[in-house]
Order: sequence, then structure tokens, then C-alpha cells
Amino acid sequence: MPEGNRLAVRYSFSNNKALNSNATGNALSDTTISALSNNGTERDRTNTVVGEFTSPLRSNTLLEIRGQYSREERPRDANALLPLITGTVGNVGTVSFLGENIQQDWRAQLAANTTWVKANHSAKFGLEYNHVDASQQFGFDQFGTFQVFGTSQAMLEILSVGGPTANRSTLPVRLFSTGARSVTSRLRSQPTKSRSSPRTTGG
Repeated sequence: MPEGNRLAVRYSFSNNKALNSNATGNALSDTTISALSNNGTERDRTNTVVGEFTSPLRSNTLLEIRGQYSREERPRDANALLPLITGTVGNVGTVSFLGENIQQDWRAQLAANTTWVKANHSAKFGLEYNHVDASQQFGFDQFGTFQVFGTSQAMLEILSVGGPTANRSTLPVRLFSTGARSVTSRLRSQPTKSRSSPRTTGG
């Protein structure tokens, strides 16, 4: 490279993985009524490349060129892929904004400028191109939500097997089979015979 020219390149990588740290901006609390199945993993991966080139075109003219490309991926994985059940007792299942989703964005930037110096005066001219693209694929409430109203005792009774509230499960497809069997039963009755013996008493 000719004398006075300078080239610098930098690459940065970041990979964060926060277990059970999903939130929607609410304040943090030391207690929770949500099960582990109602939480997930917040991940964030970034790759960035930056390059800069400077060259003195003349003794009073300097050229600067700078380019950058950065890409970010932010998947948010649920701990369990289940229907969401909410109520006074707690929350169980996949939270509405988790599941199989991903958010990604990238940015490309190119800037060039020329600086001119003359005695006590200086002037700078340049141009810049900046492109930002962001996309996300979110399946909100992918597995459905069941909200149970009432007291904690009522919710536990509804989610339990048996109890005064009838549990019902309806499937879209039912499989069944039918058959017949003939059974003949014969009962025999025999009379019961009794026998008595005379008893003699001596005087």
C-alpha cells in the first residue's frame, strides 16, 4: 500500500442467551405465578464488519471511505409448546408471544468524504448511503388460550379429574368399533334337605 494510506478492518460477534427471561416491559418481581412452561429463552446474535480506508490525495486533500455491515437475529424460544392456561392459581403453557418465531434485521452503510485545507480554511464534501431492513415472523397465540375465571379453589377443581364440575374432552375425530357376543347361562336349583333326629331325655 502506498505510503500514507491506511486501511482498518474490524469484526465483532455477540451471542447472548438468557434463560427464562422473557418479558413484555413489565417491572421485575421476586415472585411469580407462572410455571417454567410459561417462560422461554431470549437470544440475540449479532455479526458486524466495519472497514475504513484513508488516503492523502494531495498535501492538502484527504480522502476517507467507510463501510459497515451488521446483522442481528433474535429468536425467542418457548420452554414448551402447549396451550396457554391462565387463572388465579397461575399460568401454564406457551405464553402468547413465544413459540416458533424469529426477528432479524441487517444494516449496510457506505460513506465517503473528501477534506480540503487551504491556509486557515477547510471544506469537507461527501456522501452517505444507509440501508436498514427489519423483518419478524411471530405467531401470536399459536396454541390457543384457556382462561379460567373464579377462585383458586374453583380453578384447581376444574383442572382436576372428577369433582362436581364435569370434565369434558371433545375430539374432532372419533374412532369406534362394534361387536356382538352370545352368552348362554344355565342355572340349576337343588332343594335343600333337612333331617332331624329324635332326642331322648332320661328322668
